Amino acid sequence: MGSTKYRYTPFYDDMAQYPGLAIFHRFSGPWAWILHDGTQEVLEKEKIVNDALAGIQAARGSATILTVTDCLRIHMEGNSDLNGKIRDYKDSIRNYSRDLYLSYKISKLPDPAQYYSNYLKQYQGLFDHGIFGPTGESAEVYQPNPSPDMCAWKTIPDADIFTSYIVDNSEWIEKHIWSRLRRFSKRGKQPHHTPERTYVWYDVIVAFMDTVTCIFVPLLLTVSMFALISIRSIKIRVAIVGVFGLLFSLSVKVMGGHPSRGEVFAATAAFYAVASVFVGTTSANTACN
Repeated sequence: MGSTKYRYTPFYDDMAQYPGLAIFHRFSGPWAWILHDGTQEVLEKEKIVNDALAGIQAARGSATILTVTDCLRIHMEGNSDLNGKIRDYKDSIRNYSRDLYLSYKISKLPDPAQYYSNYLKQYQGLFDHGIFGPTGESAEVYQPNPSPDMCAWKTIPDADIFTSYIVDNSEWIEKHIWSRLRRFSKRGKQPHHTPERTYVWYDVIVAFMDTVTCIFVPLLLTVSMFALISIRSIKIRVAIVGVFGLLFSLSVKVMGGHPSRGEVFAATAAFYAVASVFVGTTSANTACN
C-alpha cells in the first residue's frame, strides 16, 4: 500500500496546483438515464396523489376533478395519509431537480486540454502495461486524446493563434529543443540517478509569448520607419507602407489574442494613419532639402 501511495503522490500534488491535469468522466449517458428514471418516479408519485384526490372527491360525491397542484397544506390539515403522499411527491421533484442541476454543471465542465493530456505521460507508473493506474481503465481513455465524454477541472484559456500553436507543439519543442539544450548545459557535470520529469509549463509558454510580442511589435514599427526614411521615391514608400501594414494586421490577428475583424481593421487603420502622416512629412522634408 505504501508503494502505491508514493507512486501517485507527485501526480496528485501537481493536480492540486494545475487543475487541468484532473481529467474525469462526465458519465453523460448515465446522467441522462438517471434523469429519465427520475422523471418516471416523479410522474408515478404525481399519479399516486391524483388517484388519492380522486378517491376523496368520489367519497364526498363531488364531480370536481382535483390535481396535486390544487392542494395546499392549509387545505389538507388532518389528512396525514394524503399529506404523506404529497410530501413524497415533493421529495421526488427535489431529488430530480438536484440531479438535473448537478448534471448541467457537470456538462459545463471544460473539455480536457491536449497539453495536459500529453503531460500525463511524464508520470512514471501512471500508465504501466497500458492501464491507467488510479482507476484500472485502459490508457486509451486518457491517451493520446481523451474520450469525448471526459472533462477537466480547468482548461487552458483561449489564446492567440501563435501561442496556441506553441502549446499544441510543446511536446515536440521539449523533445527536440529544450532536451538538447539541457544535455548541452549538463556536459561535464555529474549525472543524477533520479529520473527527471521535464516539460514546458503553460505559464512559461505564455510568459515567453508575452516577451516575444513586446519585442516584435516595436521592432516591426521601428524597421518600417527606417525603411521609409531610407527611400526617396514616394511610390516605393507607399508600397513599403502596404507591406508593413499587411505584416502588422497579420501580427495583430496571430499574436493579439482573439481580436474581432473590426478590431483588426481599427488597428490597421491606425497604423496606416500614422504611416501616411510619416510618409507625407518625410516627403516634404526631402523636397525642401
